[in-house]
Amino acid sequence: MKRVFRERNILHTAYPEQAGFPFLTVRPRIFLAAVILLLIIISGCTSKKEEKAETGQSRLREGDIAPSFTLSAFDGRSVSSVSLRGAPLVLNFWASWCQPCRIEAKTLEKAYNEFKGKGVFFLGVSVDDTLSGAKEFVKEYRLTYPNGLDKDGVIGRDYGIYAIPETLVIDRSGRIVFLHMGAVPEDVLREGISKALD
Repeated sequence: MKRVFRERNILHTAYPEQAGFPFLTVRPRIFLAAVILLLIIISGCTSKKEEKAETGQSRLREGDIAPSFTLSAFDGRSVSSVSLRGAPLVLNFWASWCQPCRIEAKTLEKAYNEFKGKGVFFLGVSVDDTLSGAKEFVKEYRLTYPNGLDKDGVIGRDYGIYAIPETLVIDRSGRIVFLHMGAVPEDVLREGISKALD
């Protein structure tokens, strides 16, 4: 029985019993690869802390009071969550090496420009990242809201972050009203923000 080959960048076709996966032909393998990629994008990136099993922190839920923190932003200012009480806060955890974080970057910037006039504060927290990588990410996606590096992992640990991206919306009283793991769609983010504005 002969194999059928096509030259250049076209996938080789083989009889299933001769392929690496005897139960799959080429087209189902392409479909399987696409499904796996989609699941990675939807679910987000696993942080290095989870891989090392360093955190035993329980996850926060909607209705919980958000832990207080202070973040040194890349623009030089120090941002304290306590000082932001009274204003809704969109808090996004991300990393430059995380592909879903790249997918949602423009969505967050667009939402920031839409809601900043309504008193909503946006803050990005880079976790498990390098300073140079995080700064390059902010520059590449032209993020104009404050972002900073969680150098010691304290903020991520206090928030129970083990996979990124993760986006939270915190209301004026400091209570979490919205949580989303994975790249956040624009309509879902808008709905989450509206909960803090009610």
